[in-house]
Amino acid sequence: MAAAGETVRAAGAAEATRVAQVIRASFAEYSGVLEPPSGALAATAGRDRVRLGVRLVLPRNRAFFEALGYREVGLGSHPGMTVPTFAWLEKRIGSGL
Repeated sequence: MAAAGETVRAAGAAEATRVAQVIRASFAEYSGVLEPPSGALAATAGRDRVRLGVRLVLPRNRAFFEALGYREVGLGSHPGMTVPTFAWLEKRIGSGL
């Protein structure tokens, strides 16, 4: 949901750096709070796909990324857990970030 006076739209490849900055800023408040830590605070470059983990207890987050073209490529468990706690989602990108 956009705040008053803001517009939400799909970002292009040229905006990848800015999108990454916004994601890191959005998760900054969780630094040192979430256990295990969020993967949103790590950056990579030169890749042909974006891979992210979405916690299974956050189905709206998963639906959001799937609507953007991400697809499940596996399930994972956080350390100490015996059942899956997150889904790996992946999306191929054109020329890499």
